[in-house]
Amino acid sequence: MIVDIKGVGQAQFPDDMAIADIRSFLRNKYYDRAAQGQSDILSPQPQTASPYEPTLTERLGGGIAEGLKGAGLISDNYGAQQIGKNVTALGEFLPGIGDASAGDEFGRAVAEGDNLGMGLAALGAIPVVGDATKNLYKTHNITEEGLLKAKEFGGIPVPSLAVAGKDEGFEGFGDISLIGDKGSFIKDPTFASDVYSPRFPQSKDKIDAKAAMTEAERLSGIVPSEIDSGFSSQFDPDRLSDDISRLESSYGNKAGFLRGLGEDIDPAKYTSQPEKPELKMDGYGFALRGKRLTPREALTNDKHIKATENWLKQFDEQGIDISFWRNEDGTPNEDALKTTYKSMRQDRQALEEFDSGPKFNRFKAREDIDKKVKQNQKKFDSYISDQKNRISKGKVFTKWNPNNGTTKEFDFNLDNAVKLMKGNIRGGEGFSYGVGNIRAQVAPKLTSIKQIQGRRGQIVGEDQMTMVKEGFNSRLDNLYDSLKGKWAWDSEPSYSDFADGITNAAKGDIGDFKNLSQTDKKELQGFFDELANAPTNYFEIKPQRAVNINEFYGAAVPEGTSKNVIDDLKSQGLKVETYKPEKRKEAINKLNIKSGGNIFFSGAGAALLYGGASQQSNKEESY
Repeated sequence: MIVDIKGVGQAQFPDDMAIADIRSFLRNKYYDRAAQGQSDILSPQPQTASPYEPTLTERLGGGIAEGLKGAGLISDNYGAQQIGKNVTALGEFLPGIGDASAGDEFGRAVAEGDNLGMGLAALGAIPVVGDATKNLYKTHNITEEGLLKAKEFGGIPVPSLAVAGKDEGFEGFGDISLIGDKGSFIKDPTFASDVYSPRFPQSKDKIDAKAAMTEAERLSGIVPSEIDSGFSSQFDPDRLSDDISRLESSYGNKAGFLRGLGEDIDPAKYTSQPEKPELKMDGYGFALRGKRLTPREALTNDKHIKATENWLKQFDEQGIDISFWRNEDGTPNEDALKTTYKSMRQDRQALEEFDSGPKFNRFKAREDIDKKVKQNQKKFDSYISDQKNRISKGKVFTKWNPNNGTTKEFDFNLDNAVKLMKGNIRGGEGFSYGVGNIRAQVAPKLTSIKQIQGRRGQIVGEDQMTMVKEGFNSRLDNLYDSLKGKWAWDSEPSYSDFADGITNAAKGDIGDFKNLSQTDKKELQGFFDELANAPTNYFEIKPQRAVNINEFYGAAVPEGTSKNVIDDLKSQGLKVETYKPEKRKEAINKLNIKSGGNIFFSGAGAALLYGGASQQSNKEESY
């Protein structure tokens, strides 16, 4: 495939390479050059035709140059024009801008939707008049259950917030988005990617064993065994301690609740004689009833061999070649006997099921139970809450000590939650994510507004991140191939252990490897440097404290959110916008408008794109 790139010329790409991949390649290849002042290669080709109509990116570049000089940020006209020139060059292939300016098939293909803001953001040249680059916002996504827990605690302990792109959006971790204004959480630790920070601590319920057994006996006496049984195990104190929410999914418990409403589940309603099964092997002489054959017996049993011969005749009569099922003398071979035995056994099981009489349709009964519970959801929630109060003496946090194998308990309150979640931010979640864990160790900590603003071009959508992740996973695969022979321990490392070793190396500890050459170390450092500056879905803010709900400006909530939840958010001063499915970004945009534009932000000062120089205003910029 030949692609005509404005300002560069023609380039050859593989025929099966996606346009999105071409765009990403160009973006990665030329962005750093432009940022270092090496942008002549990207300068638009001289125009010789007359009259000449400037492209959109040239007009944007010129506007930026005039804006910089007029604002006094750049004193010399030449410097301002150089910045504008580089913005023009980069803009020819960045999303949105390239589409509007290039006018060729490549430009049109790479742009999707209104990406002008994203394109400008990726330039790293922020001083633009207007809202084109105000494309970031801060959010903490949460569920209704999480909000109720926060209300119970009096705050959210050490939450993870995202600095996300308004065009890309941020959908994970909960369907309620608590939105901060642009001045919020400025002093809290912020990182240039997800750093897999600690989650809410492990907890368990302190179960009253006697009360749990009393509840099990009550249900055993009122719930038919066809619907559910084994309540002694369901209400086992240890099982409930680990997960008391299992009470909500127990069909016996649901049936017991419905009986309290006068809606008994009658097994007779769901019991009927099944239809006679359609048998594949009937009529050939197989032992579909009576004495069973073992698989080994079927290979030598005269009756089974004869029945198999009868079964094979149907294929002979149809002119179908089944020589692969016959011995040289024409008798059924072992494969044929095994095949018919398997089908015979299936028929036999179906017949036994039919012969045993009427059957209880447990699936249908449980389906109706779920429907009736859903119709009485509030009452069921109250039933479960009362039941938990009878059985549980309260919750405690638990923390396991791997050094001595013991578990320590802590009172279940906000202060202890904060204590257990503070610190160990990078990788503190405790799970193994391979490249993700490595990146958590090298992601830059952003200590100023300018640093956040200067890296906003790293934030990309899910589609591009998929490609980025695949690329770095391949890099880790290559590292495994080249360094597994230098593993410091006795046996060859598993891939998971190797990834942990690379994570330790990212922390500065290379003790999992031996005899690393300078080339090996350079390769590792290059990998870490690329990860540190790679695209990401969002930046992570991790306050080392409890956060009050009223620290947020507003909330975007889905249709169907409980009125109590919405009222509680409003009572704490939050503006609330309700959104339809897949319309969360629109709700967040409405909140921004309500705030007077105080949610979306980018910047007003940046490293400048010419001569390798970095000229910035001396004052600290605000959002």
